[in-house]
Amino acid sequence: KITRVGVDYDVPWRREYWRSVFAAYNNSPFFLYYQDDIEGFMNRDFDSLFNMNLESIRLIFELVQIDKEIKTSHDFRKRYEHAVDLRYSLHPKKPPLLDLPHWTQVFEEKNGFNPKVSILDLLFNKGPESLIYLKSVSQP
Repeated sequence: KITRVGVDYDVPWRREYWRSVFAAYNNSPFFLYYQDDIEGFMNRDFDSLFNMNLESIRLIFELVQIDKEIKTSHDFRKRYEHAVDLRYSLHPKKPPLLDLPHWTQVFEEKNGFNPKVSILDLLFNKGPESLIYLKSVSQP
């Protein structure tokens, strides 16, 4: 079961991850505003990868101020008829479903605009305007 997959804390992945986030976003406009929340989350221990992922979603919802209930199920359903289901749409080899409008990114001058980044990029660069940005993007 997915809820039984553990998190390996014997490997220093958290420290490496945080160093990468810090190096990439330390100069972004809102990094200092969110730094403690993200770093605090990274230093928490979780009993499963599932719970870690679920709590990361809750944290992002809180920081972006998304007011949506997160529901889990006990069994896998291949299709949902009464909900938007994007599980099969997110794939590294498929083009993105959304044409995301530009926002200023830290390494944009060097690498150009990259819409395929983490929500942390939007949060650290747009801050409290992240929710306004997300609401402006039309769904498929």
